[in-house]
Amino acid sequence: MITIEEFDSYIKMLGYIPACPTICVPHINDMIKNGKKSFKLFVNKHNLCYLVNDEFIKLHSEYEPSIIDRIFIINERDFKLAKIGII
Repeated sequence: MITIEEFDSYIKMLGYIPACPTICVPHINDMIKNGKKSFKLFVNKHNLCYLVNDEFIKLHSEYEPSIIDRIFIINERDFKLAKIGII
């Protein structure tokens, strides 16, 4: 489980602006509860970063192939390591 503060600080540490931590974090925590440990994040042209799913990627990559270049994968472990200052 991660907190909004952990998400916010991690995304800022990467140099992006967290677009909607109050929406992304509950979804990430639900995925963690269901056993998923990695998450796809998208950074738009305004440097806003938010959680995306495969449906979003498929839909948007059909008319904007460059979207794939702006998606990266993180995992729960990254948040925890950043929290204790290792990353």
